Formats: sequence, C-alpha cells, structure tokens
Amino acid sequence: MTFLRPPPYRSQFGSLDACVARIRDGSDPAVHVDWAGEGFASADEYRLWSEHSCGASCMQMLLAAAGRPAPPAGQMVAELTAAGAYQRDGDAIVGLVYDPCVAWMRRRWGIEGRTERCLGTADVRRHVAGGAMVVASVAKEIRTPARAPSRRGGHLVLVWDVDDSGLRLHNPSGLPAESADGGVESARGAVVATERFDELFARRAMVFPAPSDRPPPNR
Repeated sequence: MTFLRPPPYRSQFGSLDACVARIRDGSDPAVHVDWAGEGFASADEYRLWSEHSCGASCMQMLLAAAGRPAPPAGQMVAELTAAGAYQRDGDAIVGLVYDPCVAWMRRRWGIEGRTERCLGTADVRRHVAGGAMVVASVAKEIRTPARAPSRRGGHLVLVWDVDDSGLRLHNPSGLPAESADGGVESARGAVVATERFDELFARRAMVFPAPSDRPPPNR
C-alpha cells in the first residue's frame, strides 16, 4: 500500500477562511468554523487549540492519506494529550512531543513511524522520494517566502512529494493563493525550494514509511 498523494488538506484553524481571518486579518477565526462539530467544548477552547494544533492537523492528513478515518480536531487533541504527545498546563500547551505521538500512531492506527532528531534536508527528500511522508519542524515563516525566519523550527508541516523544484508540502497554517504573499499558495501543495526549506528546517522530524496492508488495530 502507498500513501494517497496528494493527501487531503487540513488547516489547523479548521478552514482556510478561519486561517485567513486569524493570520491575515487578525480577526476571530471562530466565526468561520463549526467548532462544536470539530469536537471542541467552547469557542475559547477552539481558539486556544487552533494556535497549537499544527501537529494534530498533520496527523489528520497523514491518516487520511493512509485511508484511515481521521477524528475531528477536538478528539485528535484530546487523544494526543491523553497519550502524552501534548502536555498542557492551563492555557500553556507544549506540543507536539514526537515519541509519544509516533507511539500513538502505531498503537491506535497501526501506522509505523520514527522520530529523527538529526535529519538533513537531503534526508527528507530521500525519505519522501522513497514513499514515506515526513512531518517536519520548520519556522512559521514557511508561509511567507520573502521573510527571513525568526528561528529554525517551531511549526509542523507534512512533506509528501519532492521534485527538481523543491519539496511539496501541506502547511496547516498556510494561506490560499488569494490571501498569500504575492498570490503564491502556501497551504495546499505548497512548493518550497530546497534551499529555502533548509533555511527553515530544525533537523527534527517524524518519518512515516508507506503503510502496510494490515487493518488498523481494534480501538
């Protein structure tokens, strides 16, 4: 079995309209999303998690690519928190912790993966070319190609294809073409030049080889 490429896209804000509202307009994303339908107890809970759930969104996209029925966002973050992949102290959220996330994907969904903490951009390209998908830690400026990164890492994206033009990825906090800098899509299937990706990449990632044909474990 291979992953579906391109995988279905998922914004960490629940919709691209909500993402544009929060990032481009600075307005309330909750008015653009059925946050209750997404499994959140309140609009405030949705607002809090939408700022921190890039990793959960990457897992949703990965599950969909593997033919698994991804839970709604609220359920995803609840399960990942219970698994120790998100750690919360009030409104302070630490995430996503890779090892518990990888263990949860294996236990809950039968999808094998591993944590890599010293990975080069060339390695990411090699893994993806070989059929894997890579959830990589990059700077948030990956959605604004002309802007210098404030740091390496801090935000997760799903890399699902590579070619001579660069790495093709889904960015959970990316913007649609009509709202992005220069009209260049930075959300769905965004192409990031290899040199630019290397500038943003923190050398940390979760690597998921193509899934096996066995069914997911009983849940």
